[in-house]
Amino acid sequence: MRLPVPTSRIWPLVAAGPLCVLGVGVAVAMLMPQEEDDLSDSPYLRIDPEKILIRQENPRVPCGQCHTLEYQVWKKTEHATGYSQLHRSEQAQNILDRMGFRTARRNTLCLRCHYTAKIKEGEPRAVAGVSCESCHGAARDWIDIHNNYGQYTHETEPKAHRKNRIRRSVKNGMLRPSGNLYAVAANCFECHTVPQEKLINTGGHPSGSNFELVAWTDSIRHNFLEAQWSDDRTNDKRSPERKRIMYVIGRALDYEYSIRGLAKAGSPSIYAKAMEDRIKSAHNELRKILHLVDISEIKQIIEVGNRTDFAPGNKEELVAAADTMRMLSKQFEDEYDGSTLEEIDPLIAGEDVKLPSPSSFGPTTETDTSAEDTTQSDQPPSTKIKTSEKSLPELPGEVQSRPAWFPESEFEVKGPQGCSCHIDQRKWWNKDAHYTSADPLLNESRKAVQIATLYGLSPSQMKRGDTMCMNCHGTALSGQESSQVFHGVSCESCHGPGGEYAGTDAHENYADGASLGMKRLDMASVRAQNCARCHHITDKRLLAAGHPTGQGFTLSERNERIKHWDNSDALSASALDDAFRQIVGSRPIPEVEVVEPPKLATSDGASEPSQPSADEEASAQPAPPPQTRTRPAARSAVPPPRSVPSFTLPAFPEVSDSTSVDSLLLLLKQRLELLHQKVEGN
Repeated sequence: MRLPVPTSRIWPLVAAGPLCVLGVGVAVAMLMPQEEDDLSDSPYLRIDPEKILIRQENPRVPCGQCHTLEYQVWKKTEHATGYSQLHRSEQAQNILDRMGFRTARRNTLCLRCHYTAKIKEGEPRAVAGVSCESCHGAARDWIDIHNNYGQYTHETEPKAHRKNRIRRSVKNGMLRPSGNLYAVAANCFECHTVPQEKLINTGGHPSGSNFELVAWTDSIRHNFLEAQWSDDRTNDKRSPERKRIMYVIGRALDYEYSIRGLAKAGSPSIYAKAMEDRIKSAHNELRKILHLVDISEIKQIIEVGNRTDFAPGNKEELVAAADTMRMLSKQFEDEYDGSTLEEIDPLIAGEDVKLPSPSSFGPTTETDTSAEDTTQSDQPPSTKIKTSEKSLPELPGEVQSRPAWFPESEFEVKGPQGCSCHIDQRKWWNKDAHYTSADPLLNESRKAVQIATLYGLSPSQMKRGDTMCMNCHGTALSGQESSQVFHGVSCESCHGPGGEYAGTDAHENYADGASLGMKRLDMASVRAQNCARCHHITDKRLLAAGHPTGQGFTLSERNERIKHWDNSDALSASALDDAFRQIVGSRPIPEVEVVEPPKLATSDGASEPSQPSADEEASAQPAPPPQTRTRPAARSAVPPPRSVPSFTLPAFPEVSDSTSVDSLLLLLKQRLELLHQKVEGN
C-alpha cells in the first residue's frame, strides 16, 4: 500500500506539528517529496505505514535509542500522550459518534494528524501519537543512511562525506530540521489548520488551533543535537534572529493554509466561515508585521490577499493565491537572516501592536495606497464622509473606550474557535444577526461612519476592540484589543470570557463555571443585565451622535428569537421582563439633542444630505416618549413626491387574431398620442 502525495508538493505530507529541531544556527536544506501513489486506496493516511519503524510496544525504538534526550522531552508532550488519552475525552467521543467512527485509532480520519500508523491485520492502526517519524519522515529508507559515518566518527567526518550522507538521507525521505524552515513548519499547519469540511460541519471538530509557530515550537523544543557527542545536556534556545524568521514564516503559513482550507469549502457552512475567520485574523497579524518593518514579500502576500475573492466554491483562485504566497514565503527565508527584523520582537513577546488603519476582509495596506481595496461597502466607493475635527459640532461628555456601565473582566476572551464543540449552536449563530453585528462597522456603512465621526472616532478606529463601538458590535480577543475586530457578538459576549472555563467540566454547570468567568444566564437578573449592556444605551455623547437608544427592546421576545438551548433552564417571560425593567429603570435614558450629521462628498465634488438608507431607517429604534430627540434635518429635507395626474382613457379598440401587424401598430400610435395629450393637458 502506498500514500498518494501530489508532485506539486515540495514537502512530504506528515502528521500534526513538527517535533523537530528548529534550532539555533541550524543551516537548512531542501526537503524531498515522498514517492507518489503511496496508499492510494486509503483516505486516512499521509505517511506510508509500511515505512514506519516505531514500535507500539516500545516507542523508544528506533529513534530514542540514540536521541535519548529528545525522546525524554517527546514523552511529556501532547504529541506523545495523545496516543493513550486523546480518544478518551468526551469531545473526541462526540466527534467519533457524529462521524460514525467506531474508534479513533483504527482506519479513521483521526490517523492523519493525531497518530503514527502501521499496517496491522490488513488495515492501518495507530501505534503511537505524533512521533519522531510523523515529523521527520517514515524512517525505513533513511535511518541506516543518516547515522552511517563509515570509517569516520562525528568528530572526524569530512564535510564532503557529511554532505553526501545528508543528501542521501533527504532523498530517501528524511525530513531534516535544517534546510527549509518553511517546509518543516508547513507540517504544523497541515494539521493545526484542519482542512476537512465534513469533520467540522458534521463532526464538530475544531477548525484548528490558535497556532503561533514560535510559541508552539518552544513548548516542544528538543535541541540536543550537539549533546549527542558531549557532556553538555542543554536544550538549546533559539537565537532572536532565528525566532524572527520563524515568526514571520509562521504568520505567512497561517494565512496561506487558512486560504487552502477555504479552497476546500463547497458551501458557506460552519467550515467555510471558520476558515474565513482564520484568514481575517492571519491577515491582520501580517499587517502588524508590515507596520513595524518593511518586508517586500509580506507586502506582496497582503496584496495577493487583497485581490482574492475569499468565498467557498472559488477553489482555483484560492489555490493560486496560496501557491503565490508559498513562493513569496520561501523567497523571504532565502533573503533574510533575522538581523534586521528586531522591530517585530514585541510581537514575538506577545505584545499588541496598534495598526493606524485597520480595514476589513481584503484591506489596502497603509504602506501601499495603490493596492486594490476590496472592502465591501453598502455605499458607492466614491462616497466618503467629508469632515474635519474642527468642523464637528460639540457633543456632551467625553469619548470613551467602553460604556461606563460595562463591568471590567479579569478573564481571557479566546474567540469563537474555543466553542467549536457546540456544533448546533454554532450553526444557529452563523445564521443569527449577532454573527453579522460587526459588519456595518467593518464595511463602513453610511450610518455607522456618521455616528462614529460625530462621536469622535475615525472609521478606522470604530473597527478596533479598544474603542467604544466594538464593545457591543464585536468580540475583541484578549491581547488583541487594539486590532480590528472580525467577530460579531459571539458566545463569550453573552456567556462570559472562556479563557478559564472553556474546555473544562466547569462550563457544563453555571454554578461551577461562575468563578471562572462564566455568566449565570440561568438567573433572570444576570441575563437581563447582560442584554441591557448593549440594548439599552445611555451614553449622552453616543446618543447625541445619533445612535439608537434601544427603547422598545423586549427581553422575553428577543430571548425567544435567539433560543439555541434546551428548555431545562427556561426562564419565564415575566421574570425576564421584570428583571430587564429594573435594569433600565436604574439607568434612565438621558434627554439629548441629536446633532446634524456631516455632509457626504460625491464623485463630482457636489454634496448631498447624509440621509440614512431605507434599511437603516427601518432598523432605527423609535425615540422614547416623553423625551425629546431632535432628528437630523436631512430626514425632512427629502422633497415631497409629485402628485400623480388623474385622467381616464377610452377603452382600447377590440382586436382579433386576424388583425394585421400594421393595424396594431397604428392603434398603439394613436393610443400614445392620446395619452400624451392627456398628460400635457394636466
